[in-house]
Amino acid sequence: MAGKMIDVLGQVKGCTVYAAPGGIPESMPCTIDAEVNLPQITHPTATMQSMGDMDVADQTRVNAMVTTISCEPSVIQSKLLGYGVQHYVIRWGQEIKRANGEFDLIPFVAYISGIPSEDASSNVSPGNNTTGTISINTFKYRLLCDGKEIRYVDKTKGILKINGVDYRSKLNSML
Repeated sequence: MAGKMIDVLGQVKGCTVYAAPGGIPESMPCTIDAEVNLPQITHPTATMQSMGDMDVADQTRVNAMVTTISCEPSVIQSKLLGYGVQHYVIRWGQEIKRANGEFDLIPFVAYISGIPSEDASSNVSPGNNTTGTISINTFKYRLLCDGKEIRYVDKTKGILKINGVDYRSKLNSML
């Protein structure tokens, strides 16, 4: 990734979303022009008292993560909602600027597992061109950039890897 500026925070537009029963993506995408908010990886904090109060992040744990997918309401109803744990594969390309000033298109893939928690498409009125949104309480999130893993969080298995650094390896070896 040398010489590349990658920004994968916030909303990503123009995504192709696949349902992935059992973690294996279906051959046909559910939608090809979705807007996705990827999960934020934030750490819980504890207040330390030593010559005043200071908040310190626990780098071995992750707060709750939420992924949102916005697309046509009919796609949400027929393909993306389900009971219990659901799996999704999200693909997109992002233009980046190299250190030498040239632009390139880099492929991204996000693997999301979680439980859909709401369906905003039920508020859609007939005749209106509206986008529905589904929120997913995410417990597994893996992000690949140009084939290289840059984020991998699995809250059920105690995995927390960011840019190749395993933040839980020492803690996991003690458990």
